[in-house]
Amino acid sequence: KGEFYFDDKYSDYYFILKINDREIIFVKTDEIETNQGHILIVGFKGKIKKRKFHDVLKEAHKQDCLIFANHPLHIFGISYILVKKLLGGVKEISLSKKEIIHDKREINALELNSYFHEDWKKIRQFAKINKLPVVSDDDAHFIDEIFTSWYEVDNLDFNNPKNFKKSLRSELKSGIKLHAHKYGYVALYKHVFQVVFESLGRKFGLIR
Repeated sequence: KGEFYFDDKYSDYYFILKINDREIIFVKTDEIETNQGHILIVGFKGKIKKRKFHDVLKEAHKQDCLIFANHPLHIFGISYILVKKLLGGVKEISLSKKEIIHDKREINALELNSYFHEDWKKIRQFAKINKLPVVSDDDAHFIDEIFTSWYEVDNLDFNNPKNFKKSLRSELKSGIKLHAHKYGYVALYKHVFQVVFESLGRKFGLIR
């Protein structure tokens, strides 16, 4: 037994679940598949319909959103290229070094993704040279992957969306505690199978 309270005043950005003296805060984010790679938008009200990278940046900038580069700098091998040719419509998933440098002022952090841990060293080195924060993320596609990787920040202000975005931007610059953990090959192949299944489903009109 206990007291429960649900605060959805700013549900476009986050909502708060209070259980007795504890607060659990769920932050809304949007991972966008752009023509140049995936990016995570934090703090956007509504839905971004555009898919060209710079158009998405403009939309996010209007609302002073934070932008993370998802699994950046990743280079796929020949197997991905063959799948891409076979299925068609499979987009680039990772921003390159050149693209990140070009739009560095718009990007708030680079992600260490649990699926692509072979990229972590070069992402850290690149982030250090370019003075960009790094976050760790499990990118969970299955229930057993939730909370595999995460990061800690100390002083977030949830009084309103403007304060939240300002405080998160400040915390990313001042210091982040990473809890980055790697997935094994089983998780990676499960993910690949899911991507292939979804791509085939869309191609033949089985799923939207």
